[in-house]
Amino acid sequence: MKPILDRAEKKSSSLGVGSMEKQWASLAAFVGIPLPGTGAWTGAMGAFLLGMPTAVAVSSIFTGVVSAGRNNFFILIRNCLNTTVLDKTYLKRWKKYLFQY
Repeated sequence: MKPILDRAEKKSSSLGVGSMEKQWASLAAFVGIPLPGTGAWTGAMGAFLLGMPTAVAVSSIFTGVVSAGRNNFFILIRNCLNTTVLDKTYLKRWKKYLFQY
């Protein structure tokens, strides 16, 4: 794994990254996207490749993880309110199974 990370670090060093504030915001946004492969582990590798200080990287990754959790929570709530689970006729139909025990 080390040769791959060394090669990626060498390639990314020539890109000329922006200011520390832009790096922080970009990393937090990348980690905060609730898609596979954009979580804290990938964010930590990105912070390493960008050469970010540990404290700045940890705060950015933490912010991204919290925002991803918040986004997923609101997506879940919205989807639950739109389903038939909360429909009264559905609950009447399953009442005997819900309160059986």
